[in-house]
Formats: sequence, C-alpha cells, structure tokens
Amino acid sequence: MTLGAETPSPISDLDRPSNSSSLPPPGSEDETIDALAGKILARGRGVVGTPPSDILGALGRFFARMMALPVGILAGLHIGSAVALLMLVVQLTWWKRIALFLVGPLVGPGLGAAIGWRYLTRGRLDALPTLANLQQRYLPVIAFPRQLYGLVIVTRYEDVRRVLERNDVFRVNGYDDRMRASSGPFILGMDPGPTYDREQDIAMRAVGRNVEPLKNLVVELSRALIDKANQRSRTLDVVTEYAHAVQMAVVDRYYGVPNTRDERLIPWLETMSYYLFNLWIGGPYRDAAVDAGREFSAHVRRVVRRRTEQLSQGAPPKDDVLGRMIDVIRSGSDRTSSDPKQPTNEEFMVRTMAGLVSGATIATIGLFVGSIDFLLGLAADEREALRKAAQGGDDATVKRFLYEAARFSAYPPTLYRHALTPYVFHAGTKHEATVPRGAWVLTCPILANYDQSVFPKPTVFNPMREYEKGGGPLLYGWAQHKCLGAHMADLLMVEMTKALFAKGIQRVPGPDGKLCNGPSGMLPEGDYPGRFVVRFA
Repeated sequence: MTLGAETPSPISDLDRPSNSSSLPPPGSEDETIDALAGKILARGRGVVGTPPSDILGALGRFFARMMALPVGILAGLHIGSAVALLMLVVQLTWWKRIALFLVGPLVGPGLGAAIGWRYLTRGRLDALPTLANLQQRYLPVIAFPRQLYGLVIVTRYEDVRRVLERNDVFRVNGYDDRMRASSGPFILGMDPGPTYDREQDIAMRAVGRNVEPLKNLVVELSRALIDKANQRSRTLDVVTEYAHAVQMAVVDRYYGVPNTRDERLIPWLETMSYYLFNLWIGGPYRDAAVDAGREFSAHVRRVVRRRTEQLSQGAPPKDDVLGRMIDVIRSGSDRTSSDPKQPTNEEFMVRTMAGLVSGATIATIGLFVGSIDFLLGLAADEREALRKAAQGGDDATVKRFLYEAARFSAYPPTLYRHALTPYVFHAGTKHEATVPRGAWVLTCPILANYDQSVFPKPTVFNPMREYEKGGGPLLYGWAQHKCLGAHMADLLMVEMTKALFAKGIQRVPGPDGKLCNGPSGMLPEGDYPGRFVVRFA
C-alpha cells in the first residue's frame, strides 16, 4: 500500500493574467460563509436592469417559426442525401445499404418537416427524441469501416451500459492518453489491474463517505447567497453567482484545493474537460488543454507541498480530501499509523487530487445548470409541486425532479471506448453489428436516456418514474468508471435546488433569463454555461 516518494517536477510561476471570473480571490481560512457570500454577490453579475424593448427580437422569432417548416424540409433533403451516401459504407448487408441509400433522400425531408413543425408549434428545436427513436428502432448500432476510424455509435440504453461494463473488451485508454497530456494519469482513464485497484482504494478512502461537512457547507452557502441576493436585487445569476460559487467553495473547503488569486480554476477545468470528453477535438483545443493542465497541476502541487510542509512542522491535520489522502498514504500497508515524517509521494497526490477536483467540478456544474434551466420550463403545477417539496425538505421528491430533468440534458452527452477485441452486438438479429478490434466506440447516454424500453413516453417529463434497482438515467457514467463522487454531486445538486425553489424562482424577462454560453469563439468558454439570471418571487 505504501507508495514510494518521487522527485517532483518543477513548478512554473503562473504569472499570466487569466480569464475574468465572478469568484473573489480566496479569502483566509477562517472567512465566514456570510462574508464569502457577500464578496461573491458584490460583483453584481446577477443584477439586471429593465429589459429593453424586444420588438425586433419578437419579429425575428416569429419569422423563424414561420420559416421553420420549409427550412426543415430543405435541410432534411440535404442531410438525408448525405446520410444516404454514408449508408453505403456502413456495416450492413448489401441490400440494406441499397435500401437505405434509396430511402434516405425521402426520409430526410420528412424528418426535417417533423422537426420544423415542432419548432413552429413549440418555439424550440426538439430533434434529439426523434433522432433517438429512429436510431434505436432501425440502426441501434452504427458501425463504419476502418477507413472511418472503425467508428461505432451505440444508442440503446442496454447497449451503452454493456459497453461501459465490458472492461475486457472496451478500454478507456483514449481518456488515459488525454489525461496524461493535460493534468496527468487518473483512475478514470485506467483499465482494471493492480495499479487501478491500489489508486482507486486510496482515492475512495480520501473522498470518504461522511458527507455531513459537505452538506453543511452547501446548505449554509446556498442560503447565504440567496438571502443576500434577495436583499441586493431579488435576482441571482445561477451560473456564476451560484453554481460556480458553491462548487469552488466545495473544492476549497471540502477538497482542500483553493482557487488561485486570479481565479483560474474554472477556466483551466473547462479547457481540460472539453478536450477530455470530446474524442474528435484536437488542434488548438489540445494545445490549450495541455497548457491548462500544466498550470493546474503546478497549482495543485503548490497546495500539496504547502500542506505537507505544514504537517512536518507540527500543524494539526485537516479533515478534508487532501488531508485524508496524505494520512492514507503515510499510514502505509498497516493503515494504522500516521507519521508526518513518512514520504507522501507528491507526484501521485498531485495527479490524483487534480483528477478528483476535475471530475467533481465541471460535470456537476453543467448537469445542475442544465437541470435548473429545464425545471423552469415546466408547467406551473409541476413547478409548484417542486416548490412544496423544496420547502418541506422532501429530498427524495426533489431528487426525482432533478434526475428526470437531467435525463433531457445528460452531461457529458457521450462517452467513448477503444475496442481491445472484436465484439458482436445483437448477434443473429437484423441489427447485428460487429465492432472490429481497434475501433472507437462512441456511446450516447444523451440518446440512451430517450430509450422507450426503459423510459416509456420518453419525451414526457415524469419525475415519478419507477426503475429497477440500479436503473435510471445515465448521468455519471456506469460500472467501474462511474464517477467516484456521484453521491456528493447528488447531495450538492439536491441542496442547491431546494434552496432555490423553496423561495419560488422564475426567469427574469428578456435575454438575461435565458441560459447562454460564454463568449463565442473563446476556448472553451463559448461551449459552457456563461449566464442565466433568475428572480425570486
């Protein structure tokens, strides 16, 4: 169990300016929750004025609706023709390829018309349910030839889970390569074996199962932020003044890794996360992720080194994730002693803490913000039921609402694996498809969560769905590589949702009340939630 000491890599002097953030510089360790909330809200990101006249915007939306049907048909024709050509190389019998080639240009306009009609009548694109239904019914597994990287797309719920379960066939080494290029190797990118078992054991013991300190922190800060927002302007930016703020406090006070003085943690983590979870992304995204990972690791190294030096000088240990990790490593194989003079393996702690913080932050923020955006679009009676559950402290019902909302916006939407050996899906059926050795397998939780065999009437919001044990929406991965902190993400999102909806919230009028991403063209802020303002009743 004991890990030998390693020579630490040099620490860069991170002096370059960072992207702006809503978060204040880290305060002293004894800063009160109330003071922290005051500093966060003092920047006024959630303060909005009277929305300007939106006559032009209304006309534009009306025109877009009127054009949705013809544009959908035209786009469907082009997309259907392109897909028809692609079907000629998909791994199917020759007669199916010809049939799909002939049908594609006809189906495309029909599909485009259906999506256009939904936009005309509902004011929003609703393509995912239609896409999921068509793929799961007719082409649940799409296998392309080796010339197209042997890419295999898997969309059915059980097939997605099977890929994520079969570590003997489907490997995670693609994640490992990208993690090593950025923040360093971590267990979520390791295949089964002694190294995985040892490092997972240490990580799980460091994370721990006692979530009371986490719950107290989230409850107190959520309430303080909402109370002060009510006093300030009765409005709150759910992204920067709430999701970012609470998550960064958790990273600081529960994990033991404070933000930098120029507040770069979230930009670093977003940059790495985008590169990590998007198999097809490279080029400038890779360069940005490598730079972000190097700087993030250097920051974590400074934190780890400072903590171990304090312990060696007689400072009392801290009961946070980093403190427990130091204790676990120093305890050695007997797991009983805690000698501060024992080596701590700085390199291992840096990359493991970096992985834990990265995995716990961006995915949780994305899932939470997307869920709140969806919940605010529910009918009035459904929002009232959620408000009553929040006010009554009914965690089980609030969690049901959250999970059902998150089903429509799973994050990350796709997970990929690398085929170590050939594998046959649906052998002996009309949907039989072979995954060749070396193929990239792209599983789609965001489509699997519309699987009618698991979620009857999948387009209908139903928080009272019943699932078999171990079932439910795919939100945190699955099987061996399911997120270690899923239980903590659940707690965090439930408590934050309770605090919001207990007050009775609604969107502010105009564009400020719509969830929008960061500045377009930025890497990667343009692909992550940037602002979303709500108003308290």
